[in-house]
Amino acid sequence: MGSPFGPLMANTFMCSLAEQLKLRDKLPSYYKRYVDDTSTVMKDEVSAYSFLHVLNDLHPSISFTMKLPTENTFPFLDMVLRKDSQNISSSVIVTPTNAVLLLHYYSHFDNRYKKSLIYTMLDRAFKL
Repeated sequence: MGSPFGPLMANTFMCSLAEQLKLRDKLPSYYKRYVDDTSTVMKDEVSAYSFLHVLNDLHPSISFTMKLPTENTFPFLDMVLRKDSQNISSSVIVTPTNAVLLLHYYSHFDNRYKKSLIYTMLDRAFKL
């Protein structure tokens, strides 16, 4: 079982990397992150690969990978972003590995855990 501090540590580490990028004036104008998943907008593939190189030079123990959009669609977290000529739209996707395991309402858990699950799911939906 993983440590409950895993996402917290990843978030802290990624915040420090973002600060390094900012100090070096390498932070793109559009840079969004959720824990260790990052989305940026670049003017072309050359710029994207150049930024990937900058990211991978920030720390010797971390290796970033990159996904490029295909056919004007881009999967990010549990969404697919689609770009047409003027707009970007989003839709929720369920990956094949999603087991959709939730806490059953009639299970023998304290109500605070049940409420917390609902708040967490709503918070994530609004943030996405």
